[in-house]
Amino acid sequence: MSNENVYKKHVRFPLYQAEIRPDIKLLGFDLTIEEASGEDKTPGFTDKLGWYFIIAEVPGEPHFGMDITYNPNQPSNPSKPDNFTWNDLSWENFDEDLEFVRSNKRPKNAKKLGGKFTPPNDSKTGVWGKSSSDMASILFQRPVMVAIHSEEMLAIEVPVFSKGIKEMLTLKKYASKKFQ
Repeated sequence: MSNENVYKKHVRFPLYQAEIRPDIKLLGFDLTIEEASGEDKTPGFTDKLGWYFIIAEVPGEPHFGMDITYNPNQPSNPSKPDNFTWNDLSWENFDEDLEFVRSNKRPKNAKKLGGKFTPPNDSKTGVWGKSSSDMASILFQRPVMVAIHSEEMLAIEVPVFSKGIKEMLTLKKYASKKFQ
């Protein structure tokens, strides 16, 4: 099977979409609930692994800022455990409650337990307060992409009201009852 055919088989794009402004998108795929969750085989497949949905920010639309809480990624070099990058920076790395970033208020170690953060002041990745381009480089947020298996999405409980009685049903049970 050619790479193009493998791609077409394993990647599904929505057949239709709707939008609730300002930021809710509804997408429809050619999958049943059972195929998506892996309960039934999807036609053309020999397994029952189900499907993942990918939620991603659009690359090329830059965002700038910091994380709200200090939760550093694993250091890029495990032999140097305090070797963090600017991407680990959060608002908790400042002593005062700042409403906006100031070039003269340098980030420090987070007060949070295990919060050793040494600003990387590297001319390749940016020096705090040196210039607007350094600050843009430091505060640039990478686009995010998350893969969620449909089984996990369908297990979310939602409230359902019937004759004044509230009960909680998983999305899977709710959709099964609703569309039978």
